[in-house]
Amino acid sequence: MNGQMSTKARYVVWLEAPTHAVLKEQPATFVIAPFLGEQQVTVLPRWRKKLGQLVCDVIQMQTALEAASPDEAIVLASARANRWLAALAFAARVPVGDARALFAYDATPNKEERQFVQYFFDTPWPRPVVVAVEASMVQEVVNGWGRHEGKGHWALSRAFFWYRRGLREPNPADRFTYLWFGLEALEPMLRARLNVRSETSRCPSCNRLLEDPSTAGIKAHLAAGSRGDKFYARARKLRVNILHTVPYDFELQEESRHLAPPLEQALRSAIEAAIECSLAPASRLPPLPDFLCAVRGRILGLMDVAVGKRHPHFRLRRVPTREKPSSLGVPDFDGELVPVGKFKFTVDGWLVPRGTLIAQGQRVVSEPVGGA
Repeated sequence: MNGQMSTKARYVVWLEAPTHAVLKEQPATFVIAPFLGEQQVTVLPRWRKKLGQLVCDVIQMQTALEAASPDEAIVLASARANRWLAALAFAARVPVGDARALFAYDATPNKEERQFVQYFFDTPWPRPVVVAVEASMVQEVVNGWGRHEGKGHWALSRAFFWYRRGLREPNPADRFTYLWFGLEALEPMLRARLNVRSETSRCPSCNRLLEDPSTAGIKAHLAAGSRGDKFYARARKLRVNILHTVPYDFELQEESRHLAPPLEQALRSAIEAAIECSLAPASRLPPLPDFLCAVRGRILGLMDVAVGKRHPHFRLRRVPTREKPSSLGVPDFDGELVPVGKFKFTVDGWLVPRGTLIAQGQRVVSEPVGGA
């Protein structure tokens, strides 16, 4: 210990996930006991009517934990929630989606001021077309793909599959993984085209010479693309960490966020070389965010946030503007943050979809609620 006092606070985090599994007990509480510390997760399905029948919309989860900030609380709570969701999927043997955080706030007893962050979600699909492509360019890709037969054809098919999935994946670690899988599908073709031998090493037990052809072509391709050995080493290490050792979630996500864009370009150039089709440079859009906006702020003067009472949170009241949508087709709007409950609050900042980035901005504004 360095003698400094802990700056951690107790946060409550709400999350939800789409699911085909529900619990007979409602609500139900589970104990998650990872090596980082024991934690409880309380779950409850949310129902809605569809064609006159009740269907499960999502499964909601709530957990309380200590963290240094709302962001850290969301990362830790999401990891615990996904651990429980994996157990649910395994027990029920049906599809269960990933957890997404809705709201996190400081629930430490007897505080005058509490930090919060809330996400408001929206589907990114029903938006205007944002990239126009020449029909001849698409036909050129189809023709180049069709010239391959046998193993080469199916290797390209898998590469296209993983590339497409990587483009639409919002999670950085999953996006990186899908792109790496695309390069692995093309590895024999890369090795043959670049005329490189399989990598060899010796067994630490018997000193037998071993061959590992799974990455030699990828390594040579990344080097040929001016990425160098350092990029390959980082990418290879990240691939191993994601699929095997799983380090701390925040560090893993940050490294994935840095490495996924150049890896996407590397897979794209590998496919172009395989189909002998050099396309004009395309504008690369990031994965479309599935949240409409997020807000940070502080809840004021709410001293009692006891378990069992309704937690403070917000609704977003939107009013469309006459301004044109951004290049992602996201419409601008004016909005008002409406508290659910009687409490005062102040807004510190917003995260709003803007152009090709999610940038800090004040496009959406809210005033503190006085006297509520």
